[in-house]
Amino acid sequence: MSSREKILAILTGGVLAVAVVAMLVNKMILKPLATHKAAAKKLRLDVAKYETRVNKKPLYVKSIHDRRLRTFGATIEEAHRGIRAHLDTLLKASGLDVGTLTTQRDSSRMGTTEVGYLIQAKGSLKDTIDFLYLLDGDQHLHRVDSIEWTPIARSTDVNLKLRYMTLVIDPVKGLKAGKIDPSKFPVASKVTDKARRAYAAISDRDLFRPYVRMPDPPKPPPVVKKTDPPKPPPKKPDPPKPPTYRVTSLSNFPGTPPIVLENSKSGETTDYEIGDDLMGGEIVMVEYLKRPKVNDPEDVSLSRMIVRIERKYYAVDLGDALGDRYELSGDRMPLELIEAHRKLDPKATKTQQTSGPSAQREGNEAKPGTENTVSSNVGARAR
Repeated sequence: MSSREKILAILTGGVLAVAVVAMLVNKMILKPLATHKAAAKKLRLDVAKYETRVNKKPLYVKSIHDRRLRTFGATIEEAHRGIRAHLDTLLKASGLDVGTLTTQRDSSRMGTTEVGYLIQAKGSLKDTIDFLYLLDGDQHLHRVDSIEWTPIARSTDVNLKLRYMTLVIDPVKGLKAGKIDPSKFPVASKVTDKARRAYAAISDRDLFRPYVRMPDPPKPPPVVKKTDPPKPPPKKPDPPKPPTYRVTSLSNFPGTPPIVLENSKSGETTDYEIGDDLMGGEIVMVEYLKRPKVNDPEDVSLSRMIVRIERKYYAVDLGDALGDRYELSGDRMPLELIEAHRKLDPKATKTQQTSGPSAQREGNEAKPGTENTVSSNVGARAR
């Protein structure tokens, strides 16, 4: 064998030996080491999760204990009695007629038992919205589901059906059980709240009124041919129509006039303030409140000007002409004007209090300086 062949054989053997050694090191050392590192990393993550769960356990225990105190009783019998008294109060406050209250009970699991009532009542759509509004402000631990209401034939009332459920929670281990007092959590909402007025459009538009088909128009009388009368002399041109004034601005920024009216014919504008004379009456306030327009319920009004003419109050929405004014009555009258309206016309106010939703706000006095009113006595000035 020549020296060259010996060198090639040595190199080949060396490469093979290195490859074998590398395979043995990877199989016996490197691969087991990587497996152990992955297992150690997983164990560290599991330990961190367990420590987090253990550290949060006091928070979970306190949360469950606080929710237990917001229930209606420590036993199923106490809970049923407390729920029944609570629902009777809410139904009476809303004005609904109670049909039936059927007890409900689901299976117990994980130290809790779900109990409640199936409520069936009837009344006007307004009373139904009042009841649901009160349930929304209930601070007790509860859940409302399976809500449905259906119109009653040949009537404007509706049938309401829903489930009111709560939990009976076992005492938490390690904490004092504590006395459950449902009276500590009164309903936070009232039907006279200002926020309730945002739902007035549902009952005002009477969404569940039964459909009544309009009668067919009468048949036209038979056509009788007549001789054409002599043509009248040409009419004189109509006199120019008086200009139409439109409310173009109801600003509440300092340094700007609260009310601006525009002459649709000439384009000129005139500034007014609270207390100025307008339409044979006096501007009493500007109300900033989002609501559907009375003349066009599909449109939304963000503010309106209110004028007192003799013993009545009229409103004109921003963007409308003065001729589009409408009279304020019932729950459409701002709370700030109820007392002033009572002084001007006690008889009319008494009728509204006994027949409309505003009777529920009889005791509310007007509060000057609220965020949706503007008061000023500066006279009008031409821009």
